[in-house]
Amino acid sequence: MMAFYGKLGNESDRAAVILVAARLDEMLRVAITHRLIPCPTSQDDLMRSDGPLGMFSSRIDAAYRLGLI
Repeated sequence: MMAFYGKLGNESDRAAVILVAARLDEMLRVAITHRLIPCPTSQDDLMRSDGPLGMFSSRIDAAYRLGLI
């Protein structure tokens, strides 16, 4: 994690915000996935880009409601 944040100093403000948001999105996906019952198939429809938890805002809401944040 520290290596990730260290690299942000070389980026523009705009790029740093985008990279941090993408990192948070991935961290939420992992946290929610670990909290849910494992998906019986290899493709998790909940996390697909067009699925119910495919958007960053949906993941934020779900993580809050699950007590993760």
